[in-house]
Amino acid sequence: MKNKLKEKLERGEKTLGTFFECGSTAVIESLGLTGLDYVVIDTEHGPFESESVGEYVCAAERRGLTPLARVKEISRAAILKTLDVGAKGIIIPQVKTVEDVKEIVKYGKYQPIGERGVAGQRANGFGFDMGGSLEDWFRISNEETLIIPQCETVECLNDIEAVVSVEGLVTATQKL
Repeated sequence: MKNKLKEKLERGEKTLGTFFECGSTAVIESLGLTGLDYVVIDTEHGPFESESVGEYVCAAERRGLTPLARVKEISRAAILKTLDVGAKGIIIPQVKTVEDVKEIVKYGKYQPIGERGVAGQRANGFGFDMGGSLEDWFRISNEETLIIPQCETVECLNDIEAVVSVEGLVTATQKL
């Protein structure tokens, strides 16, 4: 489950990606041929639900794009389903408080960092690609899954240092 985008960020390399709202796997595959590093499947403003997100994730991976998704809201269902269909990271809109970020991490990371539920889904090869044990899967997934709060509110900006210091997020040195 290596996250190519995360690897580039950790090496301090610049990355380039785009938002996607077109509704076609062919468009995502075409974007992958351009040399982009990632695509953000926009479920906040786009018309997509988890079924189509899963198809777009597969199309992105076929062409070497790291699939991220902007979820529609801070909710367990929105976060869990998006990650279960294979998104390598999520962008969460309308973050306001540190408590919001802690809730996002709780839903998006496995124990011991969060409380994400586990099932045999696409993200873990339907239970066949979990790295040896459940504990291994939790560790690998926690390391590779990007959780990126979208700071677009005054409340978030006023408390930005505390917001970005919550365990489980992209670190301050990792920038998209």
